[in-house]
Amino acid sequence: QPGDITVTSANRKCSAVTGSARKIKDNAADWHNLMMRWEKLNEDGFSVAGNIVNIRLTRSQSDQLLLVGESSSPSSSSSAPSQQTGGAAELQDECCKLQYIIDKMAVVVTKMERLMISQHGVRDLEEFQFGPEGRKFPLFHGWNTKHFG
Repeated sequence: QPGDITVTSANRKCSAVTGSARKIKDNAADWHNLMMRWEKLNEDGFSVAGNIVNIRLTRSQSDQLLLVGESSSPSSSSSAPSQQTGGAAELQDECCKLQYIIDKMAVVVTKMERLMISQHGVRDLEEFQFGPEGRKFPLFHGWNTKHFG
């Protein structure tokens, strides 16, 4: 019949998921977003840590060159303090960046812990409502609530 509309994923406005299934779906989406944020912070942290190592290696090599230079000519020691303070400021800046990333990662971990508590709460509620064996029909294509907690 021409008046009938076939419901497809393209024209469906909302998925009408409610209750425990909705909470699990939302938690899974939040978990995914947190994992993506963790990956980005992890990459940024390794980049900054690499910068710190490079600064220290450069500084170590500069110190060795200065020691060799000082033994051959005493006038070259006047440039040493300015090179060290510049390197120290750069190193301090990179360390602050790394600490900022670590603090952000700690926030992600805290949010993940809260999600796990929420997920355990859903599992406990399902067990209270339907008993230890759970629902007769799983929430998501074969997965019962226990698989998510």
